[in-house]
Amino acid sequence: MGAQQNGSGVDLNNGGKNCSYKFLTALSRLLNDELPIPNQVGIVGYETLEYVDLRAHTYRLELIF
Repeated sequence: MGAQQNGSGVDLNNGGKNCSYKFLTALSRLLNDELPIPNQVGIVGYETLEYVDLRAHTYRLELIF
């Protein structure tokens, strides 16, 4: 759909005022290297999405945590 990453089983789209490149890198490292989960997780910053329909879809279904 425009932002999926090769080899990832789960794609996360993250955004917000505190969502820096440093945060996304740390989150990716935690999810992919330190947790015993069976899939690779692709991390994408919301502000970097270029595919308009994906941005709209993400906005409609956003989960805040």
